[in-house]
Amino acid sequence: MSQLLNKRMLLMLFGCLLLFGGIFAFKYFGRVMMNRAFDTMPLPPATVTSAVAEVQTWQESLIAVGTMRAVNGVEITTEAQGVVSAIHFKSGQTVDRGQLLAELAAGPEKAQLQVLQAELRLARRNHDRIKALHARGSPLRRTWTIHAARWNRCWPVWKCSARPSTGGASARPSAACWVSVVSTWGRT
Repeated sequence: MSQLLNKRMLLMLFGCLLLFGGIFAFKYFGRVMMNRAFDTMPLPPATVTSAVAEVQTWQESLIAVGTMRAVNGVEITTEAQGVVSAIHFKSGQTVDRGQLLAELAAGPEKAQLQVLQAELRLARRNHDRIKALHARGSPLRRTWTIHAARWNRCWPVWKCSARPSTGGASARPSAACWVSVVSTWGRT
């Protein structure tokens, strides 16, 4: 039995060797023949064209599609937070140094300024009244101290609103004055 298995095994190995050897030999033969054919193949002739030289007019401009980039540009940001209420320039427009470019909505600040100016008027009246009483010798020392402190709080509003504006007859405080008012308002 073992001899029979050995014989079959040898036949199978011989058959596989013959089959795979034939496949590899065929591939090798095909490659060799292809290389010989390419080596002996002549090169195709080169194509040559000619044209007669003549004088022509040169086109000075050319229409094309592309992207342009500005040499000088600027990115505009605000120093204060707020909503932009007006823009005073157009895209691509040349502007001068110091020119007004945009305005921020100043509704709450204007309302606060009016409240502070009303408090200033009240403080002035109280100040004048208490000063007159004090001048007459009234013993209202504590009331005088309280109203003097309120007067000192309103002093920046009066100082800012007393400045003449350059734009017209009415006196309007600048942004620096508003900051001064807000920063001194809470102190007593």
